[in-house]
Amino acid sequence: MLVPVFIAEFDPVWYVASTLLSVTAAGAAVTVWAAVRAVSRSGPVPAPVAHRSTGSAGPHHGSVAQRRREAA
Repeated sequence: MLVPVFIAEFDPVWYVASTLLSVTAAGAAVTVWAAVRAVSRSGPVPAPVAHRSTGSAGPHHGSVAQRRREAA
């Protein structure tokens, strides 16, 4: 649970600001943790395999007209 920092007298502006700062810092920490965890768990990215009909890296490369000619 996040507890905002209090000063001697209760100030609503300071309360809201400190709460937002606490939530933002916690969110940033979780984001960084998740990114580091995702990168550390991912293996090497495989290279794209050439497509047989077009010779490109996938079936969606080239113009629409070219794909229609190849399909015909």
